[in-house]
Amino acid sequence: MRAEAAGWTALAVVATFVVAVLYSAQGSAPAPSAPLPEAPAVVLPWVAEVAPSTVVAAMERGVPPSVEATADVVAAAWAPGLRLVEARRGETWEAHRALIEDATTGDARLYAIGDLLPHGSLLVAVSTAAVDVLVADMELVRLDEKGGLRSIHDFRTALEAQPLARAPELADAYVEGAAAAVQATLSEDPEVVQAAIDALIEAGEPAVELIIAEASSEAPVAAYPYRFPSGGERQGTPVVQGDVVIGVLEAVTGQTFGDVFRPDITRAERLEIAGKWRSWWGG
Repeated sequence: MRAEAAGWTALAVVATFVVAVLYSAQGSAPAPSAPLPEAPAVVLPWVAEVAPSTVVAAMERGVPPSVEATADVVAAAWAPGLRLVEARRGETWEAHRALIEDATTGDARLYAIGDLLPHGSLLVAVSTAAVDVLVADMELVRLDEKGGLRSIHDFRTALEAQPLARAPELADAYVEGAAAAVQATLSEDPEVVQAAIDALIEAGEPAVELIIAEASSEAPVAAYPYRFPSGGERQGTPVVQGDVVIGVLEAVTGQTFGDVFRPDITRAERLEIAGKWRSWWGG
């Protein structure tokens, strides 16, 4: 009876967190801005899919179907789902190429300046060992060959009439709710754990900084094939709390640094993946 009561208490905490998240999202939505004037259509040159090692003339390039299929998936600037493998500079800017990998599929291909990238981004510049990418038509970020990412310019500041409201009366409840949901992932009841996972994913990007420190947690969790839905119905059976947190981070950001749900994963591999997540965040 005591375990059952604890389970219901944890579920109530998680449910309260979901309500706080939804209310906070309503209070923090920016005021609608006037529509921008429609830009003239840009016709990109076409090219058939090529091997990553093949350099193709700029006027023969186009948008591969596999890339075009991800154009509606708007990524966050701090997690564009892209990795720069190599920047190749030619004699003229038209001959510059960037070998970029889709972090979701592992598909690597060459892109020229002006090419559409996976997840709705656009390649705008190629420099030595780095490229500039416009993410979601809103923020310019720089990727380097060492895996680094930094923001160059956020164009949203020019469109916002005033700073976004953050519903300060819910800020403390949001932080406390995230902590309670993370704690609930340690429940012995799989339903409670699943509810906590759903709540953390629903909390979205603001929750990332609140939970990423637990990516290396080795506290055991109830083994069960939990769902981590985000654009698909992925399942994973975690062993430790860090596995659950990483599953949530992957669902929210679309980023991955290795499969922690692999049955034969070692402790060293698991800690290495957690370390990459903290390094990616800047910790």
